[in-house]
Amino acid sequence: MSVNGDAPPACQQHRGFATASSGPCDAATPSGGGSAGGGKEPLTMSLQEAVMSLADVAVSKVEEGDLDAAIGVLSEGIKEFGPRFPDSPEVGELHNQVALLLFMKGDVEEAAGHAQTALDATSAAFGPTSVLTGHRQLRMGAVRVGQGKHNEAAGMLQDAVTALGDDPSKAEAQLYLALVQLSRASDVTHVTALDGELFRCVRVMRDNFGVDSMVLRLALMQHDKLVTRALGAQVLDASLCEALMAQHVSLLEFVDPSGEELAIALYKIATFFYTQDLLSDAGKKVALAGALLKGHYHEDHPLVLMCSHRMGMVCAASGDHRAATKLLSASLKRYQSPDQGGAEGTASALAKEAELGLAMARFRSIDQQLPKQQLQERQAGALAEVHGLLSELVKAIGSSHMLAQAGMRYCAQLGAFASPHARGSAAPPCRVVAPSTPSTLFTPGAPTPSTPPTPGSTDTVGVLLLNLGGPDKLDDVQPFLYNLFADPEIIRLPEPLQFLQPVVATIISTLRAPKSKEGYAAIGGGSPLRRITEDQGAALAASLGNKGLPGAKVYVGMRYWHPYTEEALAAIKADGVGRLVILPLYPQFSISTSGSSFRLLEQLLKDDPAMSRLKHTVIPSWYQRKGYVGAMVDLMVEELTKFEAPADVEVFFSAHGVPVSYVEKAGDPYKEEMEECVSLIMDELRRRGCKNRHTLAYQSRVGPVEWLKPYTDDTIRLLGKRGTRAMLTVPISFVSEHIETLEEIDVEYRELAHESGIKQWGRVPALNTNARFIDDLADAVVEALPYVGQLAGGSIDALVPGGELGALLDTFDKQRMAVPSPVPMWEWGWTDSAEILNGRLAMVAILFVFTLETVTGQGIIASFFSDWRV
Repeated sequence: MSVNGDAPPACQQHRGFATASSGPCDAATPSGGGSAGGGKEPLTMSLQEAVMSLADVAVSKVEEGDLDAAIGVLSEGIKEFGPRFPDSPEVGELHNQVALLLFMKGDVEEAAGHAQTALDATSAAFGPTSVLTGHRQLRMGAVRVGQGKHNEAAGMLQDAVTALGDDPSKAEAQLYLALVQLSRASDVTHVTALDGELFRCVRVMRDNFGVDSMVLRLALMQHDKLVTRALGAQVLDASLCEALMAQHVSLLEFVDPSGEELAIALYKIATFFYTQDLLSDAGKKVALAGALLKGHYHEDHPLVLMCSHRMGMVCAASGDHRAATKLLSASLKRYQSPDQGGAEGTASALAKEAELGLAMARFRSIDQQLPKQQLQERQAGALAEVHGLLSELVKAIGSSHMLAQAGMRYCAQLGAFASPHARGSAAPPCRVVAPSTPSTLFTPGAPTPSTPPTPGSTDTVGVLLLNLGGPDKLDDVQPFLYNLFADPEIIRLPEPLQFLQPVVATIISTLRAPKSKEGYAAIGGGSPLRRITEDQGAALAASLGNKGLPGAKVYVGMRYWHPYTEEALAAIKADGVGRLVILPLYPQFSISTSGSSFRLLEQLLKDDPAMSRLKHTVIPSWYQRKGYVGAMVDLMVEELTKFEAPADVEVFFSAHGVPVSYVEKAGDPYKEEMEECVSLIMDELRRRGCKNRHTLAYQSRVGPVEWLKPYTDDTIRLLGKRGTRAMLTVPISFVSEHIETLEEIDVEYRELAHESGIKQWGRVPALNTNARFIDDLADAVVEALPYVGQLAGGSIDALVPGGELGALLDTFDKQRMAVPSPVPMWEWGWTDSAEILNGRLAMVAILFVFTLETVTGQGIIASFFSDWRV
């Protein structure tokens, strides 16, 4: 490998770098006593010869591949001559060569100090515009690029271009200037626009310094660092990364079409294609990389093995289970062997990836012609194995690693390929399947993958509990109602009248407050929801501490009352939370509950630049968790024993209703999740020997629109007519006591049941701070932490996948469409201009009638709100 031509004239012949041991430095003395330049007499050859001898030794060490020894030789020269000739440009040359070697090693901070010393000495000796000073400015500017200080680098490099004139090293300075511009590229166009300049500069450097030139390789290494930086960006721009990688491959191919560096770059871009589900392109690139590497190394060389391994993973992901099994079996054997075939951390991680790939191949090898039951069982077992090995890979390399995220993607594809029963049986605790923030690609020279933060690590973990909210005391009822009715998803005015939303909310909240206060007075003078939710948060924090997260902080964010979601986010920001798990306290997902909070939260995060970068994940629903199901059944069994004949009791699940239009028009998965939740609970109840009949109905409907059926009140009457005499009511939508359990169920529905002939009545209490329930929520948080910062994509086992907020909402609400309003008669409009005036007058009339009817408490519009349990 050779160096560039930025040595002083006496050292220009030293283009190669290879080395010896010490050198004839000790006898070097100047005859003139001063430094060369500025009209002074140059130093005698003794110092120049000493520096040249040191350069010879350092060159030989570099050619032997021992950069540290070369740096040591040059550093000894600096130590010897520096104090004696502090202003000597020859000593400056030693600093310059040390800076070059340190830069090659990647020690850019130390390199910067030596480069600055070399620049100062040369500028003082020969002036700021000399060619030699231009060489030193070039080196300083290159190091600044390596430090990422691109603005400083640009000025330094521009000065170098001016000073170097016709010197061939001018192309090197211009190449670094192009890299500075490339560092600011924001799209593919900016990248490709620099192709011409980059190739011109590389051609000049190749022709003048040779393909093995250290300075040429250093410049190409800096281009590779830009690729790595793009891959590690907070938000991955796949097209930008692909353009930078393709440009890098082309530059290397231009310099040396059979070189090892080109093969490594091809491997890197193949791995990138693999992570982006571009399997055909990945296969072609990795095959080419392997062929090039075999021209340099034997079959068992670590680089050749890595290409074979990556090809195996490509085959596993694309469904070629036979080829995948052959390649990955060999890969696994090699990476599990004592010598490991590479760096220990990388080999261990690649072994885990090989195990995952082999499990994926085993899943793909299952005969699809098997009987349905046998097929489901085989797929469920194979999926469970895949998910377990995926978890091991995530623990080894971190959830943000591109290969871990690729594993999530391909495991999700297997889940989509499996039968529904197999998906449900083998589901992992969190569903995160699309890549987000990548890191290294397991390329030679890359750092060993680090283990992701785990329980016990020092970064701050936060959990945000989301809930509806409720008035703490009677004086809070009217402002709470205002917040509720000011939400256009509760009452939607037509667009021309939306400016009246605050007025309408004020009217409704003021007129409804007296009746609502009666309800809250009956349950103690206010909603217990805040107190219970904060108690749940404290219990959750304690449970997380017992699971290895003693520093985890739990926050409460309410939709319509204190502490508002905005208040919770302010506290999260102030506490410096690094990883956030968002956990709505609704077991089943609905666009009207969790979805509403998610849409608000998404907007709040976008509005705060600092918070928009907060790494987070969402657990959108958790009704299927064994801990939750078990805790519910524990309470149910306890309540059943209080009846005279427990086996004869009707188990009556009462869920909060939603308009049918939410499900049929907006795609709300709530009904399906609710039905599955009830099925899971009853299955567990039967396993405990309770064979009770059960019914699911929906409460709290509003207005004349159709809500999910059957309705709770109608069903209670029907069960009474059919002879049901004992009923245990299970409030299935709620995990905290509040007005819908304490007043609507305990008072109104209980009275209705007695009127309908149901003599024995019982109600399962809300979970509140039930120890088993809280412990299961803590487990959910711990299981979700490896997925913080991920996106959401297709689901493996649930209707709504977990992941990052924006991507989660995209799965069912890509356009962020407003959900259908539960009060549809406010949806007014017109199509012909001739009817505009009549339409507006009609709306004004409706507002007037609405106000009048609400005041009097009579009329169809007022009746809409008499059923709101607020």
